[in-house]
Amino acid sequence: MTLLARLFVLIALTLLPVVATEIYNEFDARARRADEGKDQAMRLVRLEASEQSKVIEAARQLVTALGKTPSVRNRDSETCSAYFAELARAFPQYLRLVSIDRSGGLVCASGGVKPAESLIDRSYFRLAIETGAFALGEYDLDDRSGDRAVYVAQAFDDGDGHAGGVVAAGLSLDWLNRELARSPLPARATVSVIDRQGTILARYPDSERFVGSKIAGSSHAYLLSGAEGVQEALGFDGVSRIYSYTPVPGGTRGLTVSVGLDKRELLKDAADANRRDILAIAGSCVLALLLAAIGARAFIGRPIRELLRSADLWRHGDFASRVRVSEARSEFGRLGAAFNAMAAAMGQREQELETRVQERTAAQHAAEAALYESQKIETVGRLTGGVAHDFNNILAAIVGNIELARARVEPDHAAVKRLNAALQSAHRGAGLVHQLLAFARRQTLHPEVVDLNRHIRASRDMLQRLLRSDVTVETRLSPKAWPVRVDPNQLEAAILNLAINARDAMPNGGTLRVETRNADSADAAALNGLPGDFVALTVSDTGTGIPPHILVKVFEPFFTTKEVGSGSGLGLSMVQGFARQSAGTVCIDSTVGQGTSVTLYLPRTAEAVAVNAAEADEPAAGEGTILLVDDDEEVRVVAAEMLSLSGYRVLTAGSAAEGIERFRRDGDRIDMLVTDLVLPDGLSGIDLADSLTAQRPGLPVLLITGYSEVLLDDAQTGGRTVFTKPFGHAALARAVGQAMSRARQERDLARAFEPVPLV
Repeated sequence: MTLLARLFVLIALTLLPVVATEIYNEFDARARRADEGKDQAMRLVRLEASEQSKVIEAARQLVTALGKTPSVRNRDSETCSAYFAELARAFPQYLRLVSIDRSGGLVCASGGVKPAESLIDRSYFRLAIETGAFALGEYDLDDRSGDRAVYVAQAFDDGDGHAGGVVAAGLSLDWLNRELARSPLPARATVSVIDRQGTILARYPDSERFVGSKIAGSSHAYLLSGAEGVQEALGFDGVSRIYSYTPVPGGTRGLTVSVGLDKRELLKDAADANRRDILAIAGSCVLALLLAAIGARAFIGRPIRELLRSADLWRHGDFASRVRVSEARSEFGRLGAAFNAMAAAMGQREQELETRVQERTAAQHAAEAALYESQKIETVGRLTGGVAHDFNNILAAIVGNIELARARVEPDHAAVKRLNAALQSAHRGAGLVHQLLAFARRQTLHPEVVDLNRHIRASRDMLQRLLRSDVTVETRLSPKAWPVRVDPNQLEAAILNLAINARDAMPNGGTLRVETRNADSADAAALNGLPGDFVALTVSDTGTGIPPHILVKVFEPFFTTKEVGSGSGLGLSMVQGFARQSAGTVCIDSTVGQGTSVTLYLPRTAEAVAVNAAEADEPAAGEGTILLVDDDEEVRVVAAEMLSLSGYRVLTAGSAAEGIERFRRDGDRIDMLVTDLVLPDGLSGIDLADSLTAQRPGLPVLLITGYSEVLLDDAQTGGRTVFTKPFGHAALARAVGQAMSRARQERDLARAFEPVPLV
């Protein structure tokens, strides 16, 4: 789009509000005039209805008075007819005056009485007799004379308190139309009088055309509704009008007056004024666009062409060219100066470009180094997890053999002290393995719903004993803290690691503070987009703090600032692994000389905190036969002897295939399967469990593992219990007993829901 076209569009957009305002004013003026027309129509129809009410009231007074005359009461037909004839000559608006007895027979009439003439089928007669009050009839056409009338009637008393008959007067519709024509109405307006059947009794103009005809069906409902109102409609003559309507007042139902005003005549003045305004606006717009075109060519086109010329030269590398614009104080002059300054800077920018390319290359190398470091950490994690798996098998054999050896000597034997020391060292090794697995995020967690506040209160005394006497433990626990779903043992290990680090950071004493709170928007940066709600657990100290260059390394595995032998460097790595494996995260903040704060963000759970009964220290004696499958012979021998000491009969196998074959031979007397998770020959412990439970549904299964490349959940294990290495005699016996008890409960529950056969 050219600049001139853009200028035209800008001017058009500027004029658009003015044009829109004028169009709005036109519609507003038309609407106001239409409202005024509706008000005018309502005033006219009420005035005309009042006039018609006077006519009806005069007729009512006449028939009421006639009903009281002696000749009518006495049914003196000759005297009554003469009197009615005299009145008809005096009041030409009444075509006929009649008196009718209760049976509908004509007693007397202004035009004489025909023998046996009956008016019982006339609507005005029926209404007057039924109500005993003044009644208004409907359109009536005399077949003999062709006269058109509407009759009004009044029942009269015969002297004994009963209606003796009816006096009626036929109001001439020709007279009514002549009176209607005298009504002061605007040009092209109409006025109509309609009876209860929708028949037009009087109309101006064109009374001869419309009197006696029915109104259209669409208009019938609101005209005969008994209410007043205003409607816009197309008239019989095809003219759009505003029609107002109202019933004739005075308590007489069945007569409606309607006035129609020509809508075009009402809006004529407003339309003419708006038309003139629109023509003026249109002329102004054309003139503005013409002047803009002339001015744009003279004052905008020339400087723009000069700018384009210079820009084209710069595009071809001629940065020495300059914009020649003499209007130094105008916008184009300042723009030309800016263009010239830009041309002078472009050469320098070209030189800086190479420097930026070098900087970006260095940044790319740094990113590649960071990626390499991340891959290295992942490799270390995998290696650590694999080493932990082998150590777990070794430690399982060591712990098991020590416990078995200790069980075979007397409690006061000199070897017991050495065995206890060896067992303690083995458990320390198991703790180190758990730290390795936590760092590698490969340990099997046993998450439970945990109330952090309750857990911290229960651990406070232990923390105080763990720390020195010059370190004070404080807690700030939010009463609104949500429950979380984590492994409570790993949570406790994480808190202990953080507490020990805090203790070592306060050599001269200080305060260790443990806080809980629900994470809010202020924690968004630390959560880094993790979905869901989190609870923040913060362990802070008032120690020496950590310098920034060390703070970035504290989560690296085996990194430590402590002396050799004082720490493994896995404490914070374990905390980070536990947090991430629990679907959370961890962050650290430290100021040198003020202290350090480590915050664990743990995912909120909607489940209720369960209260678990404490497990018995000594498991109950067992019974039954167990199939034990483990590829590590030392672990298999130790575990088999532990189970035998607990009262079980044990059959062993070194692989899944051997276990399947053993179950095929001795399956009838096997009561439970205890299997290592990782087995040789391509079949895992889960595959073995699936195969055996397919042959015998409900078979109790206990999975044993020291490490799993794939973290396990209920979907992978089928809801089976997972038991970790290394383990002691009591723990193994307890896990086997619980698995058997659980399977027994499931069988009893399934049996309870089996259908009972009918006899």
